Amino acid sequence: MGGRIELYQDIGNKPPWTVPAKATYGNLDMERAKRAVGLPELSVPGDLMVLGRTQMPLRALHYVRDRFPAEAYLATFHYLFHAFWALHLDLTSAEALEKALGEIPSGFAGKGTGDAARPLFTSAQVGEVMRAAGSQAYKDALKKATDEALRRGAFGCPWLWVTNAEGKAEPFFGSDRWHYIYEFLGLPYQDVALLPPRKPEVADSKL
Repeated sequence: MGGRIELYQDIGNKPPWTVPAKATYGNLDMERAKRAVGLPELSVPGDLMVLGRTQMPLRALHYVRDRFPAEAYLATFHYLFHAFWALHLDLTSAEALEKALGEIPSGFAGKGTGDAARPLFTSAQVGEVMRAAGSQAYKDALKKATDEALRRGAFGCPWLWVTNAEGKAEPFFGSDRWHYIYEFLGLPYQDVALLPPRKPEVADSKL
């Protein structure tokens, strides 16, 4: 989702798509990134400056994280991400958000996954999440989280604050920093490396 666009205003930064040169390059970079992660269905929705004001779904996610198992939070996050970037739903609309929450398949982790016959939330639970998303408590929770990100130095998205097993925490910015994060967490990973050039195949000679 778009997150809190006001974050850019808070720090005097401009969203990259509002700078013509960055917007032009961003289109190329997005196509490369989509191929790299296997998500060709993603694309930028119409008016990102309007549709990107996703405070309400972010408040809903805060509530789901607080009140439901981690698996439910991850499925909700993945589905709302899919709904925004692939289906181009207007999640600033309470009606659209409520409908999306009611359609999340259990175990959803991306296009074509999850059990559509088993919705993640009951209608009563969807109503519970929607009420929380409109409550002052979760408006305050989202503001607190955004203010904390700013305090830690956030200047855009994606901004990740990562804590390793030793309790050390560092920020990481960008969608192409995963190898740095894996190294910081002490996880085994395979870095990007050039392979030796292939020798040209020589056809069997015929006598």
